[in-house]
Amino acid sequence: MLPWEGVIDNVCSGEDQIGAPCNNGNPDLDIINENCKCGNLVSTFDIEGGQVQVYPNPVIDNLSLEISDVEDVSWTIINSSGQLVDRGVITDQKNYQIDCHALMPGLYNILLYDKQGERLVTSKFNKL
Repeated sequence: MLPWEGVIDNVCSGEDQIGAPCNNGNPDLDIINENCKCGNLVSTFDIEGGQVQVYPNPVIDNLSLEISDVEDVSWTIINSSGQLVDRGVITDQKNYQIDCHALMPGLYNILLYDKQGERLVTSKFNKL
């Protein structure tokens, strides 16, 4: 069962709804994005000296990270209970893939850190 029913404009009331499945007949692929619209989400972040893109959202198999002009980036994935479920270091800044097959369906946060350990990005994603 979906977490809500009805017209999206009447239900989307802030960040709590972002990432929830849409009630548009395609709940396995479409979610509510930050503009309260249904669709796949590509999150883009401007960071000092570069840019990060995180996609697709929702994710089925692999989460892609595109990072420009930043070196030695590490990542962690945290589940909705705040537990660390995976982590790694990005070796190819152009397009890095994280295998999400082992993740249980649900909401997660991916956190990206620079080589000094400063957080660059936190992005929410939904694993189907």
